Parts: sequence; C-alpha cells; structure tokens
Amino acid sequence: MVNRSEYSSCAKLDLYFDGKDYEPFAAPIDIKLKKEKEEHFQKVIPDIVVICDKDEFRGISV
Repeated sequence: MVNRSEYSSCAKLDLYFDGKDYEPFAAPIDIKLKKEKEEHFQKVIPDIVVICDKDEFRGISV
C-alpha cells in the first residue's frame, strides 16, 4: 500500500517530469534487475521508481 508521503513524492516527481520522457511510479511495483552475464533476476520493490528508457522497461504500459 502506498503511504501518503510516497504518493506526495510521486506526485511532485510527476509534476517535475511533466513534458519529459520520464515516468515516476509509486509502490507497489516489482522491478526485476539482471546483470548482463547472469541468468537470474533479482527482484526489488522500491518505494518510488522513475522509468527513463521505456524501451528497456517491460511489464506494464508506460
């Protein structure tokens, strides 16, 4: 569940990035990270994430 502080921060980031190619998201959102030479992913659940390269992001429509 998103707490009030996270929502407020995400809303401020949304205003800051308005008109730019960046998209902020508030928790809960699972992010799977993978190093180039490894087969397995590491799952993280950040409070807030900003997607900068939509072509490299998979999972939800941004």
